Amino acid sequence: MDFRALLKQKLDAQQTLIDAAMAAGIGFNAEQQVQFDTLQTEIVNLENTIKAAAELEARQKEITNPVNRPLYPEPKSKKEKFASFGEQLRAVIEAARPGGSVDHRLSIKAAAVLNENVGSDGGFLVDDDFSKEILKRAYDTGVLASRCNKVPLSTNATGLKINAIDESSRSNGSRWGGIQAYWEGEADQLLGSKPKFRQMELNFHKLTGLCYATDELLLDATALETVISQGFAEEFGFKMDDGILNGTGAGMPLGIMNSKALVAVSKETAKRRVRLPFRISLKCGPVAGESPARTQSG
Repeated sequence: MDFRALLKQKLDAQQTLIDAAMAAGIGFNAEQQVQFDTLQTEIVNLENTIKAAAELEARQKEITNPVNRPLYPEPKSKKEKFASFGEQLRAVIEAARPGGSVDHRLSIKAAAVLNENVGSDGGFLVDDDFSKEILKRAYDTGVLASRCNKVPLSTNATGLKINAIDESSRSNGSRWGGIQAYWEGEADQLLGSKPKFRQMELNFHKLTGLCYATDELLLDATALETVISQGFAEEFGFKMDDGILNGTGAGMPLGIMNSKALVAVSKETAKRRVRLPFRISLKCGPVAGESPARTQSG
């Protein structure tokens, strides 16, 4: 049954009674009054019934809805990127100028307790594609760095702890931290041995490069990219090689020359010197009017 349609019928019937009484100009008679009051009672009941039905429907809908709304995967918006490293460098320079505009493609990395909306308070991150290419060139340029094992880490990592062999000597019975081998003889006593391990902690050190560019170079994005990327790659490669070899471990890697792995052999001075005969001949052509000369040593 459509309660709203029935309610409209009752309201229309009341309106008909009112129109008739006003047309007669005498008001409701006793019969009309009873009819109007009866319709009023029915209208109130219908309105209460419609209200109760709406509340019940709302409760049932709330009960049938899941507690947590289902999550549907949303397509990731494709981030607009710079066409080249040189273009990004020029955007950084423009953003750093007083009153300059900040390109929306720049990602800001804020320093601690500083403002993320000001590039000078932190810095602008180089796009992943460009930074990976610079690091690749740095490793390719380095002689020692290219031979090191590379362990990828997460973005928020600050260090790495790995298990290593606790070996500080290459003497007999010291390999792998204490593995001992014997030439077996009759009635010889063999002592047990085992490898020894330690935990090695690797902490990150930041390598920073600084480069000045002329106004003419800043106007040419292609030349700017070539100079900056190649220059930083070569310098980073050299600094990594130097750190691997000569690093002090204070704010930089601990290099081979300063580590416990260094084996220094003293020069032997007691040995008798032996002179080996040799002869080197150099023939020089006449220079500035001079005559040819011959030099010998032996």
